[in-house]
Amino acid sequence: MKKHVVIILVVSVISIVSVGWYIRYLQTDPVIEKVEDHYMKNGIVRAYDQATAQSLSESLGQYMQYLLLQDDADRFKKQVQVLKTNFLKKNGSDIYIKWELTKQTTTNALIDDLRISEALRQAGDQFDEPIYTRLADRVEKTLLKHQYIDGQWVDFYDWKYKQAASVLHLNYLEYNSIKRLQLLQSTKALLRQAPHVGPFTPELYFYKTGEFKWINNKTVNMIDQVLIARLQFEVTGHVDSEFSRFITRELHSGKVYTHYVRSSKLPSSQVESSSVYALLLPLVSSSERSIIFKRLDSIDTTNPRSVHIFDVLNKAIEAY
Repeated sequence: MKKHVVIILVVSVISIVSVGWYIRYLQTDPVIEKVEDHYMKNGIVRAYDQATAQSLSESLGQYMQYLLLQDDADRFKKQVQVLKTNFLKKNGSDIYIKWELTKQTTTNALIDDLRISEALRQAGDQFDEPIYTRLADRVEKTLLKHQYIDGQWVDFYDWKYKQAASVLHLNYLEYNSIKRLQLLQSTKALLRQAPHVGPFTPELYFYKTGEFKWINNKTVNMIDQVLIARLQFEVTGHVDSEFSRFITRELHSGKVYTHYVRSSKLPSSQVESSSVYALLLPLVSSSERSIIFKRLDSIDTTNPRSVHIFDVLNKAIEAY
């Protein structure tokens, strides 16, 4: 009799656990499910669902941001372990984050480090994990030591050659980080100096010469331009008027494309990007947001073999 009771109890426990797991599986956020089913290999997020796809610190940082929005402490912890095991490198008392997961990579990327350190800080508070905050401290201490030069940031530091870059992509600056580090004034001064050609801003700043330059002599990439416009908005509190008029014109004409000819302000391709639309959301009016959401709904981001995870996560984070 006792044996039968024990068997019944064991079966009941297994059933309860199984039902609980099944319910949790059904309730898994669709973005997380998509990332884990298609964009993840051995726990590491990659750019595409392809055997040769890159694994980037950019993707890791964006996924960490999304897990924070979902308040998913367990998955965030796993990604911190991925960071420590695969991307984080020590060099004496310094630590840096490899921008790409290869044996040859000896450089970081400022924007990715700032994004990850900001995510770690938020997680430290959100999940009551001081170890995350301490790790963010170490990452930022190294950044300030090697990549904040003469009052300005630079893109990367090469740990093999012990050499910092001489250039900054303006779209590499992350507002929350520079605000917390009390470096807003230098960023505001830099943005005031930046010239404009109509709605567009040169993407590159060379701190040694004080020059601003374009990545491409003829065209602009709208992801870069939108990120610069967002930085200007966050730092100054307003959107550049010419940029705003340009976006309004394009949205009411039907679409914002990924590339434009700088001189004519006409599209140089007929390609749209979910990232461009998603990143524009904080910069536009409520009526324009409605147009953007319609465009986002029309862009197919369902094929992980051809859609970069950058587009999937930008859409998920910005439209959250």
